[in-house]
Amino acid sequence: MLKAQSIRVKILHTDNYHRIYPLDRREHRISNNYELVGVEEYDWDLLHRNIDDFRQNRKGSVPCINIITEEVDELVTDFNNIRVLVIDGLYAIRTERVDLRVFIDLTYHETKLSQLLRGKEPADGYRWSAPEREHCHVRSLMRLADLHANRNYQVLDPASRQSIHVKRSP
Repeated sequence: MLKAQSIRVKILHTDNYHRIYPLDRREHRISNNYELVGVEEYDWDLLHRNIDDFRQNRKGSVPCINIITEEVDELVTDFNNIRVLVIDGLYAIRTERVDLRVFIDLTYHETKLSQLLRGKEPADGYRWSAPEREHCHVRSLMRLADLHANRNYQVLDPASRQSIHVKRSP
């Protein structure tokens, strides 16, 4: 919708901001008995620097995880003329100094198929230990939301949890 209105948008995926590289993450989580799974796994300082790059209309270097090689690439992106920045991901709602926080009420059970199809990680018992812990962390952040969406992506009024009709532009 925004593109159709000539509004330039960029998306930063919080999955790209993990402190532990993808090739090491599984072993790191297992060796720590999954105690370190959660918001502390992310480089929030770097994410906030990239948000400042957007606010200052300048170029910035953002991490970009190559899902095939499981290496972290560096992407230089120009935020000049970008009007909307979307921070996407499991803990994105925790991002500081943003205009709108949306909580989408999905669990890893609903997103499991897309994760398997993307080949995000091996689908074994270890793989599903982390999402259970993440789910607990994410639920605790729900209170930060300005808007809620249910699993059908209907926008809900946070106070009443009733559907809000969102008018779409032609």
